[in-house]
Amino acid sequence: MSQAAFAMKKGEGGDQLSLFKNELLGKGVPLELAMMEQVSGTLYPEELMQTKQMGTKRMQAFATGRLLARSVLTDFGVQRWPLLADRESCPIWPSGLIGSVTHTGKLCAVAVGSVVAVTSIGIDAEQVPRMHSKLWPSLFTAEEQAYLKTITSAAQQQAWATCFFSAKEAFFKYQFPLTRQWIGFKEAQVEKRGDMLWIRVLKNDSNDLLPWNRFRVSYAFSDQWVLTAILGRGDEDWQ
Repeated sequence: MSQAAFAMKKGEGGDQLSLFKNELLGKGVPLELAMMEQVSGTLYPEELMQTKQMGTKRMQAFATGRLLARSVLTDFGVQRWPLLADRESCPIWPSGLIGSVTHTGKLCAVAVGSVVAVTSIGIDAEQVPRMHSKLWPSLFTAEEQAYLKTITSAAQQQAWATCFFSAKEAFFKYQFPLTRQWIGFKEAQVEKRGDMLWIRVLKNDSNDLLPWNRFRVSYAFSDQWVLTAILGRGDEDWQ
């Protein structure tokens, strides 16, 4: 899987979002992105039942994710599927499919793939800047903090710190459907080698439940967001 790293043009229009859509995941795993105010529709009754205890912002994010997911699921021939959350807030996808939902600020994204092609999917979006250095000790390992401190540009340092945080969020979404275990921020370490990002599992009892202990992270920047993704496709992608 090729690495996507590029600067997106300023603005929030569909042409700019399409850069993320076309580059982040590659072929075979549809990715739908949209600004929340651009998405309209009605939740299925079953989905609406799960919003009763939600505040306005949480309900808007939940609804946008479900409406975007419908668009992606039609690519797989699924015409009606209320995308409910299980007891641990994970989306329940149709049999034979696996997916991931993320939202930050006004941006929402959904990715779906066939279990024949991918073992799991984790995507995450974050607004830039997001990670103040005061938060680093609770989020990043000593090695991660040491790398971030070598970045002399304050703007670039903020962007990469946000990207590292996003990679950990994407990894959690990738691994949880496989392990049903919680992994803390400092129990997985992001490693940057040239333009490539990897994340390595440090929590020993999770390693036995995952196919590998090191995973490639695809990422893409804009002036406003960073998106990260982790896919399980096959051994050749994760050596």
